[in-house]
Amino acid sequence: MFKSNSLCSLSSLGLTLYMSDTFGERLKKLRKKAGLSQEELANVLGLSYMTVRRWETEKVSPRVEEIKALAKALGVTEAD
Repeated sequence: MFKSNSLCSLSSLGLTLYMSDTFGERLKKLRKKAGLSQEELANVLGLSYMTVRRWETEKVSPRVEEIKALAKALGVTEAD
């Protein structure tokens, strides 16, 4: 997974994320900030909670269309 040491502030969400966060770590922070459990996010996306869990633990990576759906469900951009 891509990592760097720069700081990224998402002030509109009240979050400070480090670019060293992996995709799974960022997803988990954004999901929790949105007040959603893995199961609730999965339901919004029409997927199983195990899929969300696997993304957060980086067992698998989401496809491009799933990243777009995640961004919409979490109210962020795809780059976040």
